[in-house]
Amino acid sequence: PPPLCGVSGRWNLAGGVVLLGVILCSGAGLTSDHDRILRLTRGSYNSSSEELTHLFKGGLTLWGKGNLLKTSVHKAFVKTIDNNFQNAQGLTKWLNGRRKKTNHIKCHNRVQIWAIEGEPGFFSYWDGPYIPTLRLLHKWPDILPKFFVDKNAVRPVLSGANIMCPGLLQPGCTLDDVRPGTIVAIMTPGISEAFAVGLARMGTAEIKEKRRGVAVTNIHCLNDFLWRYNVSMA
Repeated sequence: PPPLCGVSGRWNLAGGVVLLGVILCSGAGLTSDHDRILRLTRGSYNSSSEELTHLFKGGLTLWGKGNLLKTSVHKAFVKTIDNNFQNAQGLTKWLNGRRKKTNHIKCHNRVQIWAIEGEPGFFSYWDGPYIPTLRLLHKWPDILPKFFVDKNAVRPVLSGANIMCPGLLQPGCTLDDVRPGTIVAIMTPGISEAFAVGLARMGTAEIKEKRRGVAVTNIHCLNDFLWRYNVSMA
């Protein structure tokens, strides 16, 4: 079944990153966009699901550039964002101001992408809730709870590894209070931007109590396919 039921410095991305290829396909447009968006207001991801791990490491098969959201569907989209994310007032005001061109793109591996002005803003797996991309988080960093991980864990996470409890419990690492199944931004002390987005497998209290095991599923990180995607590639 589908896995249903958040001083300074910036990331320097220069240097040898291999761009993953895109496989292009033709296909029919999505049906019932308005109903599909409304469904995304319900449910959450299964915190124990392995299917979300490093979701974009193998690239994506895209069904073209997708459908441009109609006005009524765009309104439902923005309302869902406002309901599902903390501190989203600035984001929703930006989305509504001079209504942003938003494409809903269906992908072969059950992933859907919402590209805003040609840049990926949100994605979902099956009909699960929206997950913000890193590009969106770098513009609106406060819409997700934050987990800070030790700097020694950054390289493994960027290679696709999940986040373990010990890496979150080192000096200087702070964790917002969340429940299992919450989407979180993964950060490291001294860098002002998130470098990964993950799904909390444990709540904050459980992480501090158990102190071992996988704490967060690594879904999306810097330099994966989604980070490098733009609509012109479809």
